[in-house]
Amino acid sequence: MSKVRINDLARELEVKSRPILDALEAIGVTGKTHSSSIEADQAERVREYFKNGGKSSTASRQPADTKPKFDLSKVSKPGDALKAILERKQAEAELLKTLSREKELGLLRSKFVSMVSHEFRTPLGIIQSSAEILDDYLDRLEPVERKEHLKSIRKNTRRMAALMEEVLLIGSFDAGKMDFKSAPIDLARFAGRLVDEVLSATDRRCPILLTLDEMPSSAHADERLLRHIFTNLLTNAVKYSECGKAVQFEITTDDADAVCLIRDRGIGIPDEDREWLFSAFHRGQNVGERPGTGLGLVIVKRCNDAHGGRIQVDSTLGAGTTVTVRLPVFTNMPLETRNLATATHPITSL
Repeated sequence: MSKVRINDLARELEVKSRPILDALEAIGVTGKTHSSSIEADQAERVREYFKNGGKSSTASRQPADTKPKFDLSKVSKPGDALKAILERKQAEAELLKTLSREKELGLLRSKFVSMVSHEFRTPLGIIQSSAEILDDYLDRLEPVERKEHLKSIRKNTRRMAALMEEVLLIGSFDAGKMDFKSAPIDLARFAGRLVDEVLSATDRRCPILLTLDEMPSSAHADERLLRHIFTNLLTNAVKYSECGKAVQFEITTDDADAVCLIRDRGIGIPDEDREWLFSAFHRGQNVGERPGTGLGLVIVKRCNDAHGGRIQVDSTLGAGTTVTVRLPVFTNMPLETRNLATATHPITSL
């Protein structure tokens, strides 16, 4: 009697091989788990099984509850049925996991589109408005007015560039393309430069008080990732504080760790938003019209994790937020060889 290859039958019925094996078990043909072909009459019965919507003529004459899904008495090897059950359960678990991930990605995609459309629309509108005014009334505008419109264009261009930088950075982390490049860094000088940059970027809306403890003159860290950590935290502290309210930025040492504290006296974080602090595109219910992407703290967490650091957020609604970041940046230098920077008093920048 001629034989039919299981793979050929699967292609004919437009299914995978697994359903063919399941159909063989259902019609009472067992022991074919590891076979590549079956008899022609068995193939015909499988075709009939699929034609009848998954019911064989033999099975239809039996009471529905008399034939178990896996008939252990007809299995040539005792472990085959159990293996089949485990494989199916595993496949179901993988499917549920995939569906959950797809649902999550769909939600993130929706939030991303909403965020981008909102965050791009405002600066683009301002840039277009200022450009049109300069184009139509350039000769009639006072020099001060021209300067204000150009300043507005530059500011909103930087805002859009920062938005794209955040999105691309998250993409790099998710794709596993973000390399950690540790190198010697003077933490005190780095912090001083960073404060000046944030003050300039925020138009000195709030003073930033930088206090540095005595520390080794050289740490080891990825300066690019550190910049993302502290730029986001300092910018958030300024953004969510009233104009003129001071933001504290303190760096102390604890053995091999740099302990970095950023404290503001701003709007604080509602309790119901705490569990979503490090979730992409999530923003607090009390942020109002303040611009933002909901990616800042996600980036901070990713960059902090890359350093093997820890982060703690303490906040009181209406009273402010304190973020403490611990970074093991002095671990590459033996304790006894650390060269402490000479400092008789803390450094404070305004």
